[in-house]
Amino acid sequence: MMSDNDHPEERRRARGDGDPARALSSLELQKQAFLALSSELTRILGDLSRKVADASERLRETELEITRKRGELGTLHEVEASVEALGRLREEQRLERENLERLRAEQARVREAEQAEARRRFEEELQSLRKRAMERHEAGEKEFERREEALAGREREVARLLGEVEMLLGRIALRARPPADPPPGRTRGDREERGRVQ
Repeated sequence: MMSDNDHPEERRRARGDGDPARALSSLELQKQAFLALSSELTRILGDLSRKVADASERLRETELEITRKRGELGTLHEVEASVEALGRLREEQRLERENLERLRAEQARVREAEQAEARRRFEEELQSLRKRAMERHEAGEKEFERREEALAGREREVARLLGEVEMLLGRIALRARPPADPPPGRTRGDREERGRVQ
């Protein structure tokens, strides 16, 4: 079996070296291929340029976004600092409120104790006043009864004296009555003697 090196003529025919028309056609094809390749390279370069421009724009936007985010991050740090300060303030307010509540509770306990002591003293004073009032009332009742008894005794004495006065007045009236005429057989001296006997 022979190789291609054994037939150089056939190789030339295959390349078209022996035919000018075919050589021209081959050059035209190469030119068209070069133009197509150049057009494709131009398109690729244009795409690359657009991609680079897009990437540059995205990079610029990213840098702007990073700058904005840094600003937001700074704001967040400030907000966090403010939140921490607010938290400390709230904790201080909570402690102050607890202290105030404890103080109020203590004041309430003291006030309740004072009120209880005042009520106890008031009740004791009221009981003492009631006792003294009852004693004065009982003493007054006894004095009233004593005076009533004394008055009743005086009234009885007055009634007795009035009775005696009436009896005495009756006797005086009898003595002051003019003597009547003596019955027959009696003399005036007899009447006078009877009056002395009475």
